[in-house]
This record gives sequence, C-alpha cells and structure tokens, in this order.
Amino acid sequence: MVDDIPAHAAAYVQIRTALHKIENRTEDGTLLVLKGQLVLEELIRAKLDAALQDPAQLRKSHLTFFNLLCVARAVFGVVTDD
Repeated sequence: MVDDIPAHAAAYVQIRTALHKIENRTEDGTLLVLKGQLVLEELIRAKLDAALQDPAQLRKSHLTFFNLLCVARAVFGVVTDD
C-alpha cells in the first residue's frame, strides 16, 4: 500500500507533463517510448538520490534501467494500484 500519496501524485504529474511534451513533438511511437524511458529513469534517479546517503556511489555503477528500477523497488517497495 502506498503511504505517501502526495509524493506519488506529484511524481505522476511530472511524468504525465514530460510525456505530454514529448508526445506533442513527435509522431514516431518508437521515439516516444525511448524518450519516455529516459524521463522515467531521470525521475527514478532523482528519487533515489534524495533517499540515499551517498548517491554518487549509485551513479558510479552505471546501472541499466531495469537494474535501477530493481534498486528503487528494493528501497521504496513495489507500488501497486490497490
């Protein structure tokens, strides 16, 4: 269950706004997906940076998107739609 609804709502608004800007500039579905993934990765990294004692150590690891997502799930838990 999500205890921090306002933070998740703010992140959702950030994601929708960023994706809307990308969507308005391109009609290429592949480009939209790739840019969307970069937006999500940037937001995940920002959230992890705020939660970790030494975020520089995480940046040095050059994790893939999936690995970064797994770390975020380990730190924050898995968010469900319940």
